[in-house]
Amino acid sequence: MGKKEIMEEKEVILPEQIKAEYKNLTKPEIIRVSNRVNKELFDETALDMPIYAYRIIFNIIADLRNKQFQDQNSQLSLEFQENFRNDNNTYARFTFSIKNISGDQQLSRLEKALAFLENFKKGWVTDYNSKGQKVKTLSGLIVNPTYTERGKVSFLMNHYWIKQILNVQMYNEAVYSIADKFSSRKHMLFYMWLLLIDPEKGTKIHVDTLNKRYALNYKTKSEMIRSFLLPIKKRLDIYGNISFNIDKDENDKNIIRIAVYKNVPKKGITANTRDKLIRGQKKFYILKRHSFSEEQKSRITTALKYDSTGIVIEAYHQLIKYYRYTQKIATEQIEIDESFFSYWNNLIKKIYESTERGKKHPEFQPII
Repeated sequence: MGKKEIMEEKEVILPEQIKAEYKNLTKPEIIRVSNRVNKELFDETALDMPIYAYRIIFNIIADLRNKQFQDQNSQLSLEFQENFRNDNNTYARFTFSIKNISGDQQLSRLEKALAFLENFKKGWVTDYNSKGQKVKTLSGLIVNPTYTERGKVSFLMNHYWIKQILNVQMYNEAVYSIADKFSSRKHMLFYMWLLLIDPEKGTKIHVDTLNKRYALNYKTKSEMIRSFLLPIKKRLDIYGNISFNIDKDENDKNIIRIAVYKNVPKKGITANTRDKLIRGQKKFYILKRHSFSEEQKSRITTALKYDSTGIVIEAYHQLIKYYRYTQKIATEQIEIDESFFSYWNNLIKKIYESTERGKKHPEFQPII
């Protein structure tokens, strides 16, 4: 066997329609999943999606990561428009190692995943070409999948789906290798749903809704929690960038409250990624701990975004100690006004000035 085709009949695509090729980039530990892609792909129609199919999708997202954009007018967005929009339907070719999908080289499972994705979401998708004309394409998520004895898998993707993956105006981070940690497709689908839940608000869900959404048949809330939710939580606590707590609503025997929180995986990531996730976890804690206005949240988020040293967070901890032990004010009772931010900035300045960078470049001090 030199090359194996997954389907007998192939869509005829001309070479000039293939506008880009992505070949097995080094994989990151964290990827950005567009909320729109999450909602479109991982809905009730994805219940039968094989775990290998999740790994293929995550590989696609990983290989496109350097082209993702948040602003429609950004250079990356304009580059996409220039490359992919013309009079015809256009595609990108993806090629990567089978070992990224199947470390044990289970080719039968790979075949099922590729065949699933070729037919998944198959229908007419609409976009516009460079002349502003509407272009409709009948396509699944991927097109013309093949794999070879040399361990390579290849397929095409229509520009419509590429654009959805690239546009991360609204997104959540996911652990690239998380699909390697789940053997149950239902557990993986639940993880994708968790990504969409606002950690500040959480959510509540009826046992019957969970049964229907994930094709389960649990009779009671306790059974649902014990047999379905807790195994997922246990896995996410070890490998996930998010996890969740479960609150039994005593007022309704069929309602389960789910509180999502930022998590730092105990296994499977490097020290650098762990430090980044810890900063994100602390940012979430700070923003949730106080009743900040949207403008104040924006100030804090911007300061944390450009502070790679952790000084802003270190100063925050000193600030809370000042209120708690010197002023005898509980964290929840701190008045959030300009004096709060002024004292915070003073602590940032003091810490920054004591660092080698601060002594050489005082003008680069983080400011909230």
